[in-house]
Amino acid sequence: MKSVIYDLIERVQSEDERIASNAITDLSFLLEMHSWNLSDEDRIEKYDSLTSREVIATKFEKGDEIKIMNFLKEEISNDNKFKAGLLFAIGQSSAKAGIPSLLEVLNDHSTEFSENEFYQAIVALEKLLFFDESMSFDEKSAIVMSTNLLKLIAQKILSLQPISRVDLKSTSLRLLASLILLEDDN
Repeated sequence: MKSVIYDLIERVQSEDERIASNAITDLSFLLEMHSWNLSDEDRIEKYDSLTSREVIATKFEKGDEIKIMNFLKEEISNDNKFKAGLLFAIGQSSAKAGIPSLLEVLNDHSTEFSENEFYQAIVALEKLLFFDESMSFDEKSAIVMSTNLLKLIAQKILSLQPISRVDLKSTSLRLLASLILLEDDN
């Protein structure tokens, strides 16, 4: 892994909340740039006002995305206070790295998530499943159908009643409907 990535990982663990939060944002940008396969020119145009040129210029080596996913999962398991941001970051990765990582996190920790954390998790999942084209529909479907995702999401939604966030209600219902249709296609 490149030193920029190691530096961001170290900063995510900082006691300074601003430093940690900014590092999570920069990791999200890196994952997003990688998953979109942006050219150098497109990276600069889209991210120049958002992050440093050093982050923009960082390209992943083989295995970097998985190493970042493993780190994010570990931080969520360790109850990092920025879980919502870490979940968002997973959603910025490619479907190949993000879906298995997010499903693992949901399976292991969703019962502990706050409304905001759960919202970030389902938004990330929806993005990876239905808006990322790095995996075929059949590949995504096979991964999802090998889990108890529908039950897990439904149980979490019921445990959060009454839900105070309108966006959580609408997003979770949309995701559940999409997952049911995904299941019916198989």
